[in-house]
Amino acid sequence: MYSKKSLQNLFLTLITFAALSSQAQISFSTIGTAKTENFNTLTNSGTSITWSDNTTLAGFYVSPTTVRIEASTSSMDNAGAPYIIANGTDRSLGSRASGTSPNNNIYFGARFVNNTSSIIKSLEVSYYGEQWSIAENGSNVNKLSFSYQKSSSTITSLTSGSWTNNTSLDFSQIKSCHTTSGCNSSNTSAQYSALDGNNSANRVLKYAVFNVTLNPNEEIMLRWYDLNDAANDHHLQIDELSVTPWDVVASVVLPIELTEFKANCNSKLINLEWTTKSERDNAFFTIESTLDGKYFSELKRIDGAGNSSSELNYSIQVENKNTSQQYFRLKQTDFNGKATYSEIIALKCKNDATEIQVFPNPSEGKFYILGLEEKTQLEIFNQLGQKIQDFSIEKSGNQFELNDLRQGIYFVRINQNDVFETHKIVKN
Repeated sequence: MYSKKSLQNLFLTLITFAALSSQAQISFSTIGTAKTENFNTLTNSGTSITWSDNTTLAGFYVSPTTVRIEASTSSMDNAGAPYIIANGTDRSLGSRASGTSPNNNIYFGARFVNNTSSIIKSLEVSYYGEQWSIAENGSNVNKLSFSYQKSSSTITSLTSGSWTNNTSLDFSQIKSCHTTSGCNSSNTSAQYSALDGNNSANRVLKYAVFNVTLNPNEEIMLRWYDLNDAANDHHLQIDELSVTPWDVVASVVLPIELTEFKANCNSKLINLEWTTKSERDNAFFTIESTLDGKYFSELKRIDGAGNSSSELNYSIQVENKNTSQQYFRLKQTDFNGKATYSEIIALKCKNDATEIQVFPNPSEGKFYILGLEEKTQLEIFNQLGQKIQDFSIEKSGNQFELNDLRQGIYFVRINQNDVFETHKIVKN
């Protein structure tokens, strides 16, 4: 006979087990309805947590389980580990593989179960890959490798079993640093500079549809793997994950299959070229550019092929009025208005003019500028792209002051004979 107390304890145990079981995976309950995760419920308190699979975040697994928390995005922790990066209310999940076991091989993933009455035949997966730091990594390419495993039984391990790779959902570094003098930082450590992973120049949308058969009650684990590459590694994160089950076979992975997108300088023009291997319902392409990596503007549009299974080459030229580094991306729009974006590429064109120098930088408020002709126009912008001051420089070596502005980062846009150049300046 059980006592009343033992029966109560048994009942509580069963209730707890049921609650944990309900969180053991993310449930696909409706075909065509996306399951999304932005990671914003993760903590930003302390320096690290011990990750508990299915509990810290329902359906998510991390190995190793000591997860570091980086809440100061002005500098990045150099330690190898899985990471929660917190930027205000925004969170992301990722890693920096480094050192020895267990932090030289880092895994994290999400577990799903088919709770519909239909056979799932394909999954539509998208997420943003974000780079939050840049390290001296030589010629090595840091990346998060994507794979998945399906099973008729429960999947609780990120390392055992048979995994299928899908390279179209790999996230590779956006920026790299080959030498100690080319990392845009005066630091001398291996981890040179923090980046804003929410800045469009440091994040890219990854998207694919792949065929997989999931019968009712079967499971699938989606996994990202970070290997400790040679030299130093960047902080690579994922955010805004979306996974949609479909009961139809996917015939084409993307509206376009882009095999190349590049830019090069040609006198006062910039050549932009790209190649597609296939196109589906492709209405047009748009070339977009930015100087600060945040706010993109449209340069040109060019019609797409509609539908094509052949390799097609595209090229256009745009006027170059900037000697500072520029960023370009390719926007593809299909016939129903849905748009996808390429990865961002950077380009800096040289000209024959005297090199412009702004110094000291940082400054307490007084700056000097060299290499200008008379009556050159300067415009000062804040980080939101708002113009807040303008000047006219009468001769080379003249000065301008930002004494009335608060500390922070600004951009000075120089217009010299209708040729524009932008420099970032820091006021202490």
